[in-house]
Amino acid sequence: MTVAIDTSVLLFLLNESTPPPLDQATGAPVSGCKERVRLLIEELGRANETLIVPTPVLAEVLVRAEQAGPAYISVMEKTKPIRLVEFGKRAAVEAATMTAARLRSGKPAGAEARAKLKFDIMIAAVTKLAGARTLYSDDRDMASLGAEFGFSVVGIADLPLPAEEPDLFTGQPYTFQNV
Repeated sequence: MTVAIDTSVLLFLLNESTPPPLDQATGAPVSGCKERVRLLIEELGRANETLIVPTPVLAEVLVRAEQAGPAYISVMEKTKPIRLVEFGKRAAVEAATMTAARLRSGKPAGAEARAKLKFDIMIAAVTKLAGARTLYSDDRDMASLGAEFGFSVVGIADLPLPAEEPDLFTGQPYTFQNV
């Protein structure tokens, strides 16, 4: 089985200082983002599932990575379930088809929104062509594209937190943390 990840979720694997998104249900910051994403990746790895990172997501991540860029790429290449998937000719055709469908539907957008939409559609096209059933993203626009083009979108707040296990020495609960 294949799933995909968007920039808004991938950053929690790569950058510890990523600010948490707001939970759409409560309006409060989502707690344990890093732990939720690491648990997701561990579970996908144990289940031998593939987590694709579309190369437009890689580009978004690298924009602000500066010197950390090579380390980010190394982490993605070494993490078992992760596979970088290029935006190639087939994805370009799919993105054009998706864009044309949106234009026919008459959904207006300003210039900045159109530029973001093009990037989001590139990510959606790679996700769809890879056969991913789910995209992990906190981007509301991606949720709309997923509904429109046949994949579900799951946000960080919807990911489970790792189970609390008792400390072997004190018996007190502690939260699992993958270092």
